Amino acid sequence: MKDGVLTVEITDYGRGIPDQEQRRIFERFYRSPAVKGQMPGSGLGLGIADGIVRAHNGVTVSSHPGQTTFRIDLPVLRQEVA
Repeated sequence: MKDGVLTVEITDYGRGIPDQEQRRIFERFYRSPAVKGQMPGSGLGLGIADGIVRAHNGVTVSSHPGQTTFRIDLPVLRQEVA
């Protein structure tokens, strides 16, 4: 935690996400052609997660072959001690 913001990073060391798809992965109902036939889903998960996290500061993705990292920044509320 830094400056009242909690940062969570999740990294996958798979194939990576092509640049042109990185711009679309948070769109609702978007599914990569690379996974459509391999796993079930509706394409809503990242869109919903993005909407929730964006309300607080956002989620970002960086990817290249061999590594994809999602970063989530959330504000932390500090309670005053009475």
